[in-house]
Amino acid sequence: EMQTGEGKTFAGLLPAYVLALSGRGVHVCLPNAYLAQRDQAIASPVFSRLGLSTAVRRENDSFQVTRAAYEADLTYGPGQLFGFDYLRDQWTRRQFADSPLGSATMARVLGRSMDSQLRMRGLYAAVVDEADQVLVDDATSPLLICAANDRPAPDAMLHQIARLTALSLQRNADFEIDSVAGDVQLTDHGFRHVYENEEFATHVQLNRPWHAYVISALKAEFLLLRDRHYVVIDDRICLVEQSTGRVFRDRTWSDGLHQAVQTKERLVITAETQSQGRITRQAYFRMYENLCGMTGTAQACRRELHSIYGLDVSEIKTRLPSRRRVMETKVFPSRSAKLVGLVDETTQVIREGRAVLVGTNHIEQTETIAEAFRKAGIIPAVLNGVQSGEEADIIAQAGSARAVTVATHLAGRGTDIKLASSVAKAGGLHVIGWEHHRLSRVDRQLIGRGARQGDPGTARFLISPDDHFIAGQAPHLAAAVIRCLDCPKAIPALCHSLAAVQRTLESHDRSVRYRLMRQNQRPGNALTRGIAPAENPRGEANQNRSKLNRPLRFGVIR
Repeated sequence: EMQTGEGKTFAGLLPAYVLALSGRGVHVCLPNAYLAQRDQAIASPVFSRLGLSTAVRRENDSFQVTRAAYEADLTYGPGQLFGFDYLRDQWTRRQFADSPLGSATMARVLGRSMDSQLRMRGLYAAVVDEADQVLVDDATSPLLICAANDRPAPDAMLHQIARLTALSLQRNADFEIDSVAGDVQLTDHGFRHVYENEEFATHVQLNRPWHAYVISALKAEFLLLRDRHYVVIDDRICLVEQSTGRVFRDRTWSDGLHQAVQTKERLVITAETQSQGRITRQAYFRMYENLCGMTGTAQACRRELHSIYGLDVSEIKTRLPSRRRVMETKVFPSRSAKLVGLVDETTQVIREGRAVLVGTNHIEQTETIAEAFRKAGIIPAVLNGVQSGEEADIIAQAGSARAVTVATHLAGRGTDIKLASSVAKAGGLHVIGWEHHRLSRVDRQLIGRGARQGDPGTARFLISPDDHFIAGQAPHLAAAVIRCLDCPKAIPALCHSLAAVQRTLESHDRSVRYRLMRQNQRPGNALTRGIAPAENPRGEANQNRSKLNRPLRFGVIR
């Protein structure tokens, strides 16, 4: 664990270099494509002088380019892309294994042997940046590869009827919503109501039981919100990563949920994708012979890192004493009042010649805040995952004098906001959290954007009783927020209660990850369909181990 701004990118070069000397390839895993390309550009001149080659694994690369990237000594890329390539290689292996007798020999004669069709050359070593996100947060869902499918859904009419049925149901009487688990359950009365129409209950086009269609429609209506969980771009549903706010155009929900959202948005309902293979991220990363990583927020999940991956956490002290000042949380009676307070505080800070970063949880919040700033005569930069190719430019300007940046948690991990000298002299970057995230580590990452490497800086969170976090995850604290308006001394107790809610949510997520991992370990489970987890992609023997082999030890030279 190294605090933000302390040079994790450069520290990671050391173990990556030593591991790469084996000649077996090192995968440097990052949370997203932007950070992968940025870090490879930084590392390439260093490794080149040391006689090692580097490459970037990009999303839309051809097979030949992808294979060449894995032939490099060090391959940089998003963590999930490595897992997807592993699944694709396992699918190829399965296709060759299922081919008719003699076809493998013929393929070898034609220069199309199985090895020539594989992308990766083994799972020798991985160096994971932002390890808590890649190994923990993202591991709540499995890696899944599907065959592309844009044709109209044969059961489109059933999704439309399911939505009409869902809208006719009464909350609590017919269905119940678990906002913590993100789930919907039909009551006995609701179940009977759903099956009143026997025509759809036994329809020939059903891919699953009829009530599952209705439950998907309820989830689409009440749990999945536009500009928060997804955006619509070019008449396509694009998923939003909740921990960062990043938009993914090629991801879909499974089990009919994506089609339910398409129905809700009145888009073309496409056929469900066909799964070709799945694996949990835990199972994938545990197959590396050498696994290590770094992040600014590892202590909070150190037990999970140890129990699942066999990784211990070493805390590296900051080079210089921190000059960050976390100011007392401000409480407002409503979101509209909070918006006024945000504009007032930002105006005061930029008058001092400082820069301001406002962190939000959702895309819709960035747009609302940006519009309020514009009405006040402040022109903000907006970073919310919808922009394409502008991320680096926006971040580069965020530390300029009087700059105001409104961002989802895209600006929370891996981004280095460099301060202009005048801004540092005036007091540094002021970070404002519009509301708390469900994960305390994400809040810490946001605060860590300011006061880096001994620079001055301040941070503060704003709270109102109608915040999405409080209304959705902690409605019982709304009254406590109101009490704080008349009794500011109660604010620390309120913050303590909010932290307790975050711990509960983190505990729930942790149980989901453990359950997912146990399912993956069951023989013949659907999660492992189409893959052979006991083998590396090109047939290299994997180390069957309960604890990771660590032949190399690294110390810290102060």
